[in-house]
Parts: sequence; C-alpha cells; structure tokens
Amino acid sequence: MTDNFYPLTCDDDLLLIDKDTFTVARFKEFAMYSLNQKIYDDPNHYPKEQRLKLLFNILNNYNYIIDDKVRLPLTESSWSNVSGSIECKLLSLTSGKGWISGKLIIKSTVNFFPEDYKNFTYDPKSPSYPKSEIDIELQFYPDETEPLETSDAALDELRQQLQIYK
Repeated sequence: MTDNFYPLTCDDDLLLIDKDTFTVARFKEFAMYSLNQKIYDDPNHYPKEQRLKLLFNILNNYNYIIDDKVRLPLTESSWSNVSGSIECKLLSLTSGKGWISGKLIIKSTVNFFPEDYKNFTYDPKSPSYPKSEIDIELQFYPDETEPLETSDAALDELRQQLQIYK
C-alpha cells in the first residue's frame, strides 16, 4: 500500500488538511509530540510509573532463549508503524505546480537501546526516560499521477534517431 507514497523532504512545503494548514516541519512536530505522549505520558493506559517500569523491565531483561541453552540479550529494540492515510493537499514550494490533492501517511520508528539500561533502577521521584531515538517521516501520494514531461528538444532528438532506422 505505501509503495506509491513518496517522502516529503522539504520542511517548508505546505499541507492543507480540511481547513487547517501546516508546514511539513510543524506537522512532523505535532506527530512527534503525539508519539512521545503515547509512549511516556498516556493517561488512558497504565499509570506512568507502571508503564515505565514495564518498559525498563522489557529493555533490561529480554533475551532470546534457544532450546533453554543459549541466551541472546537485546542490544537494540525498535517499534515501527505506518498510519492510515488522510486526504490532504500539498503545496510544494519547489515544484511550482500549485496545490496537489492526494493522501498523507506518517511513518515512524522508535529505537530503544537496552544496553544503556542494564542494571538501571527506576526512581519515581526522579524519573528518567529510556533513551530513545524517534524518526518521523511524512509521505504523500498524489490522486493523479503526473505525466512525464518531455521537452521539444528531446522529442526532436528521438525523431532524428528514428529516421536513421527507416
């Protein structure tokens, strides 16, 4: 499904979703905030202390156990996800084509590093969070694919080459 989407790499491009307008950079900031809230501060699930203890416990104590003989601890842990798509319009400042209708998705990856938390003790009075890196990427898929633009010079060159074979 996401194969036809392409990354939005210009932070100054504009997104129009319903009646709201965002730069790509600002939309990514909101997505990052939302993901951080879900991981570290989601009040709808476990209380913060329990959630962080659970996370630390998983990071500190998970091992692949092979035939009850071989143990391989995690050195990195990653969580990747792709959002559903939403209808939007994109104004690319570099293309000069005006607003383009299409669909937007968010791809994110959260990397945790269990090696940094060996023998770590969670202290609810002075909470520190697991070290993590979060990558957010916005991707866009236009409703209408753009035809390939061919210059007159390129067409003339092709015509000349075809004349050779006659």
